[in-house]
Amino acid sequence: MNIPKWLEDNPKLTKPNEAKVKYWFRTPVGIESMLKAELETKTKELQVFQSHRNVFAVFDQNGPDEKELAKLVAQMRTADDVFRFVGCCKGIERAKASIEILESYFEQIIIPRLKKENHHKYIRVTLSFVGKRNFNRFSVEEKLNAIIVKNCQLIPLSNKEKTPRKNNELRLRCHLENSYAFFGLGLKDIPLHRRTWRNIQYPGQLRPPIAATMARLLAPKKNDLVIDPFCGSGTILIESAFIHADSRHIGFDLSEEAIDIAKKSALLAKKNIDFSTNNSLLQFPAYKNYFLISNPPWDEKHHIENKAIFVENLINLIANSTQAVLILPSEFIEIIQEKLKLTIAQITTTRVRGKIAAIINIIGS
Repeated sequence: MNIPKWLEDNPKLTKPNEAKVKYWFRTPVGIESMLKAELETKTKELQVFQSHRNVFAVFDQNGPDEKELAKLVAQMRTADDVFRFVGCCKGIERAKASIEILESYFEQIIIPRLKKENHHKYIRVTLSFVGKRNFNRFSVEEKLNAIIVKNCQLIPLSNKEKTPRKNNELRLRCHLENSYAFFGLGLKDIPLHRRTWRNIQYPGQLRPPIAATMARLLAPKKNDLVIDPFCGSGTILIESAFIHADSRHIGFDLSEEAIDIAKKSALLAKKNIDFSTNNSLLQFPAYKNYFLISNPPWDEKHHIENKAIFVENLINLIANSTQAVLILPSEFIEIIQEKLKLTIAQITTTRVRGKIAAIINIIGS
């Protein structure tokens, strides 16, 4: 893993006009390229570096100013979270001895930067890493918290002890990948994936950034019909309504509880979506030239009595659509390809509730 020069930390950089604003995005696995594409729709004045679940971006001086940038990056719908990038430390290997390098860097470089955050009272340090290490996240978090107590007025909040979230909480993320440690300060009080409109939990809910990724692949025009025949609590259609505001959105689900949650969430999101408990398989013959977007039931949380009939109905829904964007496991995709006699572009492989699934895009089926 070779990171670009602009991402390497340079503590000796003193000229303000040479400093560039850097942001660090965390994404669901496999969505990194989609986030990069979303960033590029907002501004061309940037450089991007991708790694596992991470997208780092530096914005050109001729682009938006820092306030505009902060507002812009906080609107990224395919991101799990966004941080203001504050440092990169080299030499963090698998052995415990590497922690000393991390601690030294943290005290010398990151602490002076934290001292400038005087409008916060609390700080929560969260560590993550790729691969196996000879230490656990909580032990490192505690060491960094001890350095904060020694050097700052900030009050650390413990993840190990599950300390509840506080108002005025500063979020510091440290991520270890290969021999690098990346540091970032949360741009918002809560992660981006925690949408304000989705405050009711329901089994099988899709992460909003994955739903947004699916919606960005869909290409309806003004007044086109976007349908989710298995909409559950409405996450996909609500995300689609943010992205395709001029399209009509309809969702079906047999669960009255799910539809009730979907209606409440759409109201909070201020999106006009028609949610119904009618059986979508009986309703669809009335619709033509629709855009299909869905996370059909396919794992143990969604019981299907007759899988063969269900797949056949799903194939009919796809065949009658103008475009279909779905997230499915590989065995479903293979059956659909065989039945429809087409090759499906597997856009990306991601994880849904810990299981591997692929987002597929079928046009003109």
